[in-house]
Amino acid sequence: MNQRLYYMDFCRAFLMLLGIPYRAGQVFGPDPWVVNPATTSVLLGHVNDIIHAFRMPAFFLLAGFFSLLVIRKSGLVAWLKARLARLGLPLLVSILLLNIPAMYVASVALHPAEGVAPSFLAQLTSPGGHWLGHLWFLLDLLLMCGLLAALLPLRRLAPAPLERMAGRVLSSDLLLVALMVVWRLGLKTLDERLLGGHLEQAFGGTVNLRELLLYFPFFLMGTWLLARPEAFDRFTHPGWSTLLLFAAGLGLLLLQRHVEQGVVTQVSGVLLFALMGLTGTRLLLAVARRLVHTGHPAVNELVRSAFTIYLFHYLVVMLVAEGSIRLGLDMPLLGWVIAVAAGLGVSYLIHRFVISRSRWLLWLFNGIPLSRTRPGLAGKVAPRTVPPGSVLSPSPRIG
Repeated sequence: MNQRLYYMDFCRAFLMLLGIPYRAGQVFGPDPWVVNPATTSVLLGHVNDIIHAFRMPAFFLLAGFFSLLVIRKSGLVAWLKARLARLGLPLLVSILLLNIPAMYVASVALHPAEGVAPSFLAQLTSPGGHWLGHLWFLLDLLLMCGLLAALLPLRRLAPAPLERMAGRVLSSDLLLVALMVVWRLGLKTLDERLLGGHLEQAFGGTVNLRELLLYFPFFLMGTWLLARPEAFDRFTHPGWSTLLLFAAGLGLLLLQRHVEQGVVTQVSGVLLFALMGLTGTRLLLAVARRLVHTGHPAVNELVRSAFTIYLFHYLVVMLVAEGSIRLGLDMPLLGWVIAVAAGLGVSYLIHRFVISRSRWLLWLFNGIPLSRTRPGLAGKVAPRTVPPGSVLSPSPRIG
């Protein structure tokens, strides 16, 4: 029987939209960011720590899951071409039309009038992370897709004992956490001692290849779960041990900001990345699987609009940050609420009344092929079903 696991679509949209409170927390939280008002909130720092601990690991795991699903349905070459269009085109368009204006807003917020133009020009003429901003994950996904395409043919060469060992590791939270800790420490050692930090500051600091490789195991784990439905079922039905590990990690995470930074916090940070990323992902999928069973209209609209909302929220939050600085707002929690509401509301209205009304804008900002929409139905992709035996139908959004 054809089926679709709606909760997977919901999780992907939810994780993307979590970027809005996270971005607002970067503005009004205690950690230095592009723009910060004079008064910030430690509480928002804790909120951001929790979001960051599991959000991107979960997102990349889902991306890997959907990637192998589409490869099985469409073939490797067709999938790669589709990824380039779905990810690459919105990336380029958003850099030009959204991130460059955001650079200007940052220059206005950080400099007096006479310093705005030189600051803006300096950003335009130098490489760095400011070009990608919140879009870094699109480039990382493109690169991960290339890595997966290169690795898939090699899978046939893997001996059966290695396959069985991988299965045992992936069935144990503790073994997975240990493996990811070793992976992270290995990448850090390789980059700092042998490569001079070039992985972390690739292409003039524009791309963080160490971070990409750090998340890549989650992407691969998603492909593994798609290939093995019984493993996927176990993964989305965690036991009490997973909940206890998550609670322990959460407690340690909340203590991090109140402990003097040193070797201990560095070690615990490495452990927390693996522990919270894995257990947080499992619990999120478990809760969503329990609560989201059908395609509720509100959930469907959330899924359709999430990508556009994410693209536009960055500039909206930057404008709110600039406004708070201009007005001298000394209530960071209020500023955070305003930024989240504006980032979500304004960006959704842009999608609902501008982007979704035009096939061309959907193509430019969402990468949806012109042939996939019809006049009057822009943004509503023709439904697709899953062949019998598949786990999940492909979603129209990224991954």
